[in-house]
Amino acid sequence: HKPFIIHFIYTRCVHTCATITSTLATALREAEVNLGEKVNIFTVGFDDEIDTPQRMKEFGERFTGDLGQWRFVTANKETLERLTGDIGFYYKKTGDGFDHLNMITIIDSGGKIYQHIYGTKITGKDVLLPLKELLENKKEGRALRSSNRWIDRLIYLCSSYEESTQTYRINYLYIVIVLLQILSFFVFIIFIWKGDLCSFYHRMRRA
Repeated sequence: HKPFIIHFIYTRCVHTCATITSTLATALREAEVNLGEKVNIFTVGFDDEIDTPQRMKEFGERFTGDLGQWRFVTANKETLERLTGDIGFYYKKTGDGFDHLNMITIIDSGGKIYQHIYGTKITGKDVLLPLKELLENKKEGRALRSSNRWIDRLIYLCSSYEESTQTYRINYLYIVIVLLQILSFFVFIIFIWKGDLCSFYHRMRRA
């Protein structure tokens, strides 16, 4: 078994999906990763209505000449929903396209998430360092890191698509709203428990 890299695209995406795939291809060349010997790569089309095997093949040929080691695949809706859910990739339909996370994921040889890498401007170093750690940890038997799913959800919920730049960016207004909601919750709890908290405080002072 080998570790592998997986990332998700939809072939109708005219900018972001192609950009992250091209950036990944460049990063792998920079990292000098030998795909056949060390790691496999899967690019998965998550638009079950459009991303046919033929469209994925045509998409893949734009970025690599070896579709045996870098596989461009798709699946039925149920399989895609299960796969994206297990990995922590979130997307939603918006008009003719999708809002989605920009990330690639490194999976260890046992099928567990090792690391997510976010953004469209990844470098060879971004890919090489976790892969090197993973391969060395495998040899030395160290415990591998797992994904913090709540962080993935927060990034997804706080991201928005900018039509002018055709990219996804963190929306800080969303973050402020989330923080205000958390603050309101604690204020509500303090208000409800005010009497008990005051009694506890006075007991502690007398003690």
